[in-house]
Amino acid sequence: AIAQELRDAGLQVPVRGFGLPQRFLPHAKRPTLLGEVGLTGQDLAREIAGLIAALDAPSDDDMATLPDDSR
Repeated sequence: AIAQELRDAGLQVPVRGFGLPQRFLPHAKRPTLLGEVGLTGQDLAREIAGLIAALDAPSDDDMATLPDDSR
């Protein structure tokens, strides 16, 4: 719903959705299922930290504009 609102407002921002896959999941306790599909707190934190790090990482184009002693 949030991603749709952002699109409707014409905002160009990176959005990553997290959720259960659209397939049959075997019967199990919630923590077990979330662990099997990578939706534990640790899994999400690791994924989000990686996505943020990638946003903050300088691109090759950014590196080309830096003086040699700044690289």
